[in-house]
Amino acid sequence: MESDIWGDWRMITVKFKTADIAELVNRINANWTKVLNDTPMDYTFLDQNLATQYEQEQKLGGLFGIFSALSILIAVIGLVGLVAYSAEVRKKEVGIRRVFGASVSRIVVMMNSQYFRLLAIAMVIATPLSWWAISQWLDSFAYRVQISPMTFVAAGVAELLLAIASVAYLSIRAATLNPSQVLREE
Repeated sequence: MESDIWGDWRMITVKFKTADIAELVNRINANWTKVLNDTPMDYTFLDQNLATQYEQEQKLGGLFGIFSALSILIAVIGLVGLVAYSAEVRKKEVGIRRVFGASVSRIVVMMNSQYFRLLAIAMVIATPLSWWAISQWLDSFAYRVQISPMTFVAAGVAELLLAIASVAYLSIRAATLNPSQVLREE
């Protein structure tokens, strides 16, 4: 049934500033009934509609957060395991280098440089892919935001700091072993 006043769209938007929402709804309903007494009034609040629309994205964001934390944890555990294995395998080499006068910092850099090189390659590959994926996802929204390059810089710095923090202890411990005990084992 088409109304002579609004056609098929029987909708009114009301902006209000009041603490007594129930009274406001009753007054609007009374005026609505005067104009269109055969059509019942159905109302919603804009903030509730927006919250409903973005509820799926909020759940998806929480899910991404959980899986990101799990993947970072698994990656850190793998990196620590790799460094521990490398330190054990290269224990004799580190001992010989220490005997010939290599400093602890030089040995730590030597042991970890290969991992940081791999992390840099991974960042070079992952940054454009993640930029593309985020851009595709953000294009589905009516209001778009631009992705700042600083986001990727911050993520890269955080990745390197986390890698340094996770392997520093093991590599320093391997570099500070007593060379005489390491070389005497074999």
